[in-house]
Amino acid sequence: MTIDERIEALTQTVELLAHMHQDNEKKWDQRFGKMLDIVERLDRMIQIHDARLNGHDGRLDDLERGKS
Repeated sequence: MTIDERIEALTQTVELLAHMHQDNEKKWDQRFGKMLDIVERLDRMIQIHDARLNGHDGRLDDLERGKS
């Protein structure tokens, strides 16, 4: 194998690795976007749950005051 053939093989390898890296970045960006969506939905669910619990606590306090 000549030096030129080796350089060509290395060039092709680097180009292949660069392409693979770009593909992986795209996939990572898509997955990260999905994860952010999930976290935002979970945060909203937690806020709703907390609001409901606070409402229940308030009603329980009202009932306890009424019984006293």
